[in-house]
Amino acid sequence: MSLHSKVYGSLKWKRSVEYCASKLGISQEEYKKIKAEVLKSPPKVSEKIIEWKENIEAGTAEIKGIAVHEPRTAEDIIELLKIDTTKWKLSSYWNKETYSGWMVSAMVTAIKHEPKDVLADVIANFKPEYQPVGEVFINQKFDRDSVGILSTQDLHFGKEDNQWIFHHFKQAVTNLVQRAFMSHKLHKIIYVIGGDLLNMDTFSGATTSGTPVDNGQRAQHAYKEAFDALYWSINYLKQFCENLHVVYVPGNHDRLSSYHLAHALSKCFDTEDYSIYFDVEYAERKVVVYGNNFFSFGHGDVSKKNIALV
Repeated sequence: MSLHSKVYGSLKWKRSVEYCASKLGISQEEYKKIKAEVLKSPPKVSEKIIEWKENIEAGTAEIKGIAVHEPRTAEDIIELLKIDTTKWKLSSYWNKETYSGWMVSAMVTAIKHEPKDVLADVIANFKPEYQPVGEVFINQKFDRDSVGILSTQDLHFGKEDNQWIFHHFKQAVTNLVQRAFMSHKLHKIIYVIGGDLLNMDTFSGATTSGTPVDNGQRAQHAYKEAFDALYWSINYLKQFCENLHVVYVPGNHDRLSSYHLAHALSKCFDTEDYSIYFDVEYAERKVVVYGNNFFSFGHGDVSKKNIALV
């Protein structure tokens, strides 16, 4: 800070020349000379942000700036520090007059959007590029009915370096279903979804429990891509079986978001016309019985020790 600014700031003390000069560490003659100069031409103070300190994990930030005049309202602070109110909420602030103007400091908190906002946005803008369930193809070369099980766990849409997941997922589903069609009469397909379908469960890119993870997409973009992929897969699978049973199992990464996604998918199909049954109730373990077969599904992150006994 320049000596002129310090002398200019000392004027508010309203103390003697001897006191101010001693406080600033200069002679009285020098103080009087500089005082006369700054009274004639006061130093200019520019408004600016001087520090931005963000705690990403906590979702908070501290912003400091310099103001020409004393900010008196929250609106003044928001304007001065250029706070984006669509992303940040002003929590607290203080200001103090200094040599170079008014020092302003504010604490802001990241606005937390509810997952339902993502769901509403996706549904409102949902425009599938594929046709509804069409003709059903059953291999009549075989007399005996069969059930096929397709469990898609740990897809982690949105994960860093996982940008080709939709492409690989589509290839895998197509290959497996076509192989099953060629060798069986598919009366039913049990399609297990969820189990860390998404890599994150929050707008800040963390899992349900708050664990930070490496992501290559924002939460809403990962949700949309996963939704489109699952919509396509349900439509495709139903064309190769008489009955499709979609079973949702939650995972530890995306408990809430994947539940919303599964629930939304269940509203996209006319289940009566196409014989599609959705089991999207929230439960850590799911069971499906087919003939004398007992099929149990779970992500494996809950009750690991006694899951076999259960």
